[in-house]
Amino acid sequence: MAQSVQLKRRMALRVRQCVECPNCHTRYLIAFSPFSNGAYLVRTGSNPFEEYTLYCLCQGRHLPSVSRWRQAKACEVSKAAHDRGYGTLDEICPLACPPAHELRCAASKTTNLKS
Repeated sequence: MAQSVQLKRRMALRVRQCVECPNCHTRYLIAFSPFSNGAYLVRTGSNPFEEYTLYCLCQGRHLPSVSRWRQAKACEVSKAAHDRGYGTLDEICPLACPPAHELRCAASKTTNLKS
């Protein structure tokens, strides 16, 4: 029975590639750029070592903060964040969560089951 619940939980999750703004900690899904909040991602590398540059307006700043990543992270994404293309730490959680984020990840998974 417990395995069945875990399988249903995994099937309900959305797993997407994302990057996180180091200033405001908003997480962005790779395939959704440009974003409705004005941020956008530019892919600057080629497979298999893609590199991304994020231009984030960090809650209304006039000049974007610029951040670069060698690789995006695989993340579990809530329905609301998936619909927007970006979200908070509670809505988008890396698959390999560090211990400090386990409760937040669990809350996100519970939210996904209700979506």
